[in-house]
Formats: sequence, structure tokens, C-alpha cells
Amino acid sequence: MTSGKDVARPFDVSLDESPETLDFTAAVNPSRSADPMMARREVFADRDTPEVFRSVCHRHEIWRDDPYDVATIHAAARQEFERLMTRTSGTNPESNAGRILLILGESGAGKTHLMRVFRNHVHSSKTGYCGYLQMTSATDDYSRYVLSNIIDSLDQPYCEGESTLSGLMSLSNALVEIPSSVLRRERESLREDRFSDRDLAKFIQQIADLIIEDERYSRCDVHLIQALIYLQREEPRIKSRVLSYLRCEALSDHDREILGGMVPRTDVDRTIEALGQLMWSLQKMSLVVCVDQLEDMANLDRDAERFRRAMTTVCSLAERVPSSVFVISCLEDLYPPLQQSLTRSYVDRIEHDPEPIRLESRRSGEEILGLVGKRLAHLYACDQVPFDEQIPTDPIPVHQLDALVNTRTRDILDWCRDYRRAVFTGVIQPGEEFQPEPVEISPAQSVVTPEPTMSASDLETSVVGLTQLWNDALAAHNEPTTDDDDQLARQLAEAVERCGAELPTPTQFQSSVDGWLVRIENADLPPLLIGLCNKSPQGGALSRQVGTVQKLAGDAVPILVRSTEFPDNPRTKIAKQIGQILDAGGRQIVVEDSDWRAMQAMRTFEQVHANDPGYAEWLKVERPLTRLKSLRSVLPLDQLAQASASPQTEQVRRAA
Repeated sequence: MTSGKDVARPFDVSLDESPETLDFTAAVNPSRSADPMMARREVFADRDTPEVFRSVCHRHEIWRDDPYDVATIHAAARQEFERLMTRTSGTNPESNAGRILLILGESGAGKTHLMRVFRNHVHSSKTGYCGYLQMTSATDDYSRYVLSNIIDSLDQPYCEGESTLSGLMSLSNALVEIPSSVLRRERESLREDRFSDRDLAKFIQQIADLIIEDERYSRCDVHLIQALIYLQREEPRIKSRVLSYLRCEALSDHDREILGGMVPRTDVDRTIEALGQLMWSLQKMSLVVCVDQLEDMANLDRDAERFRRAMTTVCSLAERVPSSVFVISCLEDLYPPLQQSLTRSYVDRIEHDPEPIRLESRRSGEEILGLVGKRLAHLYACDQVPFDEQIPTDPIPVHQLDALVNTRTRDILDWCRDYRRAVFTGVIQPGEEFQPEPVEISPAQSVVTPEPTMSASDLETSVVGLTQLWNDALAAHNEPTTDDDDQLARQLAEAVERCGAELPTPTQFQSSVDGWLVRIENADLPPLLIGLCNKSPQGGALSRQVGTVQKLAGDAVPILVRSTEFPDNPRTKIAKQIGQILDAGGRQIVVEDSDWRAMQAMRTFEQVHANDPGYAEWLKVERPLTRLKSLRSVLPLDQLAQASASPQTEQVRRAA
């Protein structure tokens, strides 16, 4: 075992994503056995506790802290990435171009998990802003596809463990808080005073002009600065137009009027360059773009041509943004034939300084202890029972895990998942040996599923194809988010109802809409009363909305939904009102623009593809809506019984 003060131990666990601080040495939960070992085994055998052995990292998890990360796995890739970040952030970049890091590995080696590690490193250390995209796309405009995914990424919480503030708002705050030319009274006026659209535009133009008069920011795009300053207003009607502007989408005359006559952006590459330049000039932060699942282009028509154009786009953007780092991941056996479509200069650009990193997919005994122990530590901490580092994998027998040495990470986690399923179904008791054979689930313990109508291979092909179409639909969706609360309420109600089909055990959510109010009913959950509360806090309009939800909630859980952050000044009446709702068990939820767009895109996507043979299984594998942070917050899905996925769906998920 490697030792040293700078090497992370397998059980140095970060649990920032948990709603409460979790203590691995906590006293035994009084609802469990008084004996710590028995308490752990009770938790392990409880189907209603979290599933901790999922082997696939999904893109919706990229933004979240990872309590299962084992820092000693893929150490070389981590060190190389940190070296690149040191070279490109904090000081003037050493070259006139960004860096490209190519990650190669077999399926199940942990490439997507590593992207999540990189993102968490960048944001926890506050050294950059990270964008993430999957190359499961047949788009003809890769620059626009990259920009769309960067904006979606920036619209997620910058550092979820610390606050709900998005990356875009973090950048906007920096614009009005870092330059000394912007005075505190101007910031307060910008955020709190009432303005006409014309007066607000004039005020923002004055602030932007003051910023670029500073030599440090003189090369920054003044129009981009103006757009980001607009976000300080925390007004949904303004935010939706700003994000359309940042995406280089068309703006109507009314949109432009709200933004003070700003002309729509048309140069996508220049917009990405301007974002990177502003990040570095303002905060000495890098633009980091993680390009995942490059191998999926090999499943598309004209794959060589698309691959060449995609890599041309990446190289061009890296050239334009010296403070950037682009990380590309691909299956190692599919990269060589794709590489042949590139010119020598592009190959050199991608594969030299630094050299490609090849991931070792086979795990050592120590790494297996870390993989399994981290997950079990989290499982037990969630239930407030103590974790014992001396027997970290209990109740899974260590000697059976020893037999998995030199096995892929994904296969190890799938084996552990099967072991726990065997405990669930009574095939074995916790601590007993498990023979890796298919586990028969009795009718009393499972939901009866219809006989498969497609072979597993055909189903997998259909799911992969639908995933590509969904990625393209998201990137191509350019319908701006409405600022009408009644329309948003109907849109949210439709999305909630669609969520039921994505769960392993299909369930029904019934909604009724009354203007900007939505009531949700489900047999396994208390009723919910959702209010779309997007009115301005100035003048008392937002306060009246909150008061209405509070008054009408009755037996329902009151939920306040807003498209921007809620006012948080504790001295204000509205903050006290919201506090009363939260104290009574209610919730306040911010639905970011990217989530609204995903709900809109899903409506159209369902109309086109609902009759595709693999659509139902694709919903369960991809879960395009139930993985959205906002909808998971609206619907306490984790309170629903954790039913096992059908064997067919599980097979497709593992193959994906």
C-alpha cells in the first residue's frame, strides 16, 4: 500500500451532497439493533435505504459532489489534470493556446466518473468554470452544440455543497463585486431598486463602461458584461432573455426592448472565447470543457466526417481561449480508427503536451476495499449507524471480493449490487457467500413486467439511438423560457406527470392546475401545492404570491417555485414569510433555465418518439426528467419505495 501525507486514504469521504452532516462514528440508530454489526446488516438488507452500488455515472450527476470517490484510483490522470490547471489558471497562461487532454480507456473504466472528479476539483478549488457535454450527437454545428452545453453547465449550481448559486450567477456576482469601479451603493441599487426597462439599461451600460475602463478588463466583451450584469436583477423575465442572448439565439423586438436594445449574438465561437477571456481576466479562472463519450460518434452515420469536424471545433476553441483546458474521453479501441480521419497537425495538437492518459480499468485489492467501503460508509451514515474501518466491506465477505481483483470497476460494483439484491430477496443472509448466478425474484418481491418484445441487443441499439436524438433535441431547442407563471405552471404539471414513467416501478402523478398554482396527488406521497412565484419582490407582488400558497396549502405540502434565486435578506417581510413556510415543512425550489428548456424539449420529443419500440426502456435508462435537480426537489422521489428495475432494463443500463 502506498503511504504518505499527500495520498488520500480509501475512507477519506466527502459527504457535502448530503442534506445533513453525516457521522461515520455516530451512535446506533435507536430503530436498529443495539449491536453495531447487526445494525449495519439491518441497513444493508433494508430495501428502502439508498442504492449505493450503481455502476454507471450519468451526466446529471456531474454537477454533484461524489461521496464515493476513491482518490487513489486513476491517480496519474488526476495529477496530469491538476498540472494542466496549474499551468493555465492563476497566472498568465504559458502559451497562446489552451490545452487538450485525451483520456482513453475501456468501457467501465470510469471515464465519466473521472470527468465528475475533474469538475468537482475545479469548482471546489475555485480555479475555473466547467462545461460538460456528451458527443452522442449527429449535429452539423458542433460549435453551437458546445456553447449550448457550456451554458447548460454554467446554469447548474457552481458548488452544490456550499450553495445553490449557479455558475452564471457566480460570474455575474464577480462582475459587480471584484472591480473597484463598481461601488456598493451601485450594487445595492442594481439588485433592489425599481427601474423602468429603459432606465435599467442605461444604468447597466454605465456600470459596464466603468468596468472596461479598468485596464485589467479592457479587452473583455462589453456586451457580454452587460448581459451578465442583467442577471443581478434576479427577474425571471430578464434571465430567460439573457440566456437566449448567451446561446446566440434570435431575440424578438420585445426581448431586445427588455434588454435595452441589445443586438443578438451570432458568432458562436467568439461568444465562447469571450466567456473564457472574461473568466480569466476577472477571476484568473480557466474555462474547462469535458467532452465525454467521443466513441458514440462511431455509432453514427458519417462518423469519420463528424469526428473530424468535432475535433476541429475543439482544437479551434482551444486555440482561441489560451486559459482553457479541454478534456476528451474515448474508448481506447475505437479511438485509433477515428484518429485516422484527422490530419497530422490535429493529431499532434490532441496527443502531445500532454500525452494521452490510458486508464487502468482493473482494480487492485486495496482499490476494491476503497470502492466498496466508501459506498457502505455512506449507506450506514445515512441511517446513522456506525461504520467500522476494520471491516469496511461488511457484510460482503472480503475473500469473495479478493476473487474480483483485476476486474473492471463496473463489474465489481455490479457484483456487489447483485449480492445485495440476493439479500433483499432472501436467497442469502448478510455475510453469507454469494454465488454469482441470476437471482430469481419472487412475485411477492417484484413488480410483474411484460415479456420483452425486443432482443437485448436490439433494445440497446434503440436506447443508444434515442439518447443521441435526445442530446440533439436538447441542443437544438431554442424556444425561450416563458415568463408567464400560468404557462410555467402547466409546463411543470405536464413534466411531473411524465416523471412517473421513468421510475423503475411506474407510478402515477395526477396534477390539477389553477392559474399559477399546481396541486400534485400521488398514492404514496402527501399532496403537494406548488406555486409559481416569479413576481418581483419590489412592491409586494411576490409577497402576495407566497401568502396565497401559504393560505391555500391546507393538508398539502407548500412548495414555492421560482426561476431565479429567492430574496434572502432576513430583514425583509418576504424572507420572513418564506421562513414560515420552510419551518412548517414546505420547500423553496429554483428551477434554472436549463431545466425549463429540458421540460419543453421533452414535450416535443415525446410527441415524435413515444411510439419508438425502445422508448419505454429509454425513459427508465436515461430518465431525462427525474434526473433534473429541480424535479427531484419538487417530487421527493427518494421517499417512494425503491423497487428493483426490470432485468431487461438493468441489462441495458449496464451496457450503456
